[in-house]
Amino acid sequence: MLTKLWPFLFLAASMPYMAHGEGDPYDAIRHNREEEFAFDESLVKKWKEETGAIPAPPLSDDDLIKIAVARLGEDFKVMFDPKSLTTGKDRVLRYWLVVKGKLGAVNTMYEGMRCSTGQFKTYAYASRRKKGKISKMKRAKWIPVKGLRGKDYHEELALDFFCNFGLPRSKEDIIARAKKSGIQLYIGDEPAASSSFF
Repeated sequence: MLTKLWPFLFLAASMPYMAHGEGDPYDAIRHNREEEFAFDESLVKKWKEETGAIPAPPLSDDDLIKIAVARLGEDFKVMFDPKSLTTGKDRVLRYWLVVKGKLGAVNTMYEGMRCSTGQFKTYAYASRRKKGKISKMKRAKWIPVKGLRGKDYHEELALDFFCNFGLPRSKEDIIARAKKSGIQLYIGDEPAASSSFF
């Protein structure tokens, strides 16, 4: 008789251990015991923006590469300086950008694009009339490229030229896409394939 009951006796004896999670690999999940899955945020290295010298601005259009920006049409010409195009250890893409209007107005800006968050920042301006004198922004802030109104071009720059799934594109890739965009503007090809920030 005892031999027939031994499985039940063994199960009854193991119940206290099972109740406390001993021997049950899924106990922590069933009872939401989060202490076993705690994540220590102090072990994660926080993002820190690099600071460094601003390179010399371009003084001639001969040093620039044009980007065909559909949102601006023919009202403005957007160009960037390939020599200034760099990606820092902070994963921020930095470059001199020149925007020329139909009436001759020229804006020369040193900017940064943070692809992981979909933001840009203007670090400084330069004046060709004053032989490339640089004026730093006193309160430069990161601005989301999405949701900007009017004829702002930053979202298009980020999606079609500078960023690829949250990472900055290589210098060679950006230059190639910019040159291809100029050709597409005239032969009517499909625009460069958009990517995503995240």
